[in-house]
Amino acid sequence: MKHSIWRDKETQKRYQQHVSQKPTDTPCEFCILKRDDGQVLGDAGTFWLVNNIFPYTIWDNFYVDEHLMLVPKRHVDSIGRFTDKELQTYGKLLAEYEDNGYSVYGRAASNSAKSVAHQHTHLIKVSNRRIGTLVFLDRFNFTYFR
Repeated sequence: MKHSIWRDKETQKRYQQHVSQKPTDTPCEFCILKRDDGQVLGDAGTFWLVNNIFPYTIWDNFYVDEHLMLVPKRHVDSIGRFTDKELQTYGKLLAEYEDNGYSVYGRAASNSAKSVAHQHTHLIKVSNRRIGTLVFLDRFNFTYFR
């Protein structure tokens, strides 16, 4: 397995419940973020820095230490639709986080795995602990990391 992204069993269960129970007529969950929201960690002008409430446990076969997201304040579905100011801020922020050991990951607007249409970029910092063994049997609801 060259690339793996996993949430622990409990987080994945909460995530699936969140996605399946989200009414279609509710406002975009990233458009309603606010500075005093417990999820928002910082204000970077045209972007929010937020704590992912459904963080990955494993990324590239390493345990995840921190999983943040960079979310534009304006509702936009892709990086290609950013304004010049947003692009400039975005580039600076990504460079800063990458310099501090974060991997950068985002899904295309057309990617069916994207659960929120509002563009968001994952900032993932992994530990130095590699996963030796990963077994996941969904039918039996069993997950094992070693």
